[in-house]
Amino acid sequence: MPINDPPFPKVYNLTVISGTGFGGPNLINIPGIARFSQITNNGTVDLSCRLNGDSQATFDLPANTTQIFNSLDIVIKSIDFADHISGSGANCIVQVICGITSGS
Repeated sequence: MPINDPPFPKVYNLTVISGTGFGGPNLINIPGIARFSQITNNGTVDLSCRLNGDSQATFDLPANTTQIFNSLDIVIKSIDFADHISGSGANCIVQVICGITSGS
């Protein structure tokens, strides 16, 4: 699918277990490239979020907040989460909505 083709939607719902780090069940590998992403932390604890496996692309995602990357703000191939900020003992529900293309 060329880069100009419309993206198809994909929704991920993920439970980040308290005290877990990046990788494993906290990693979402995008089947293509996310041209649009909305990342929502529906939990009561703050999380760390890492894009494309790059430690330089890591940011905090506070509880009950949403981070949006609009079309072509950034090319996202993976989104990873860690719950080592708060240490509260509570699991966290994250929802990721992407518009995906297979172009590079």
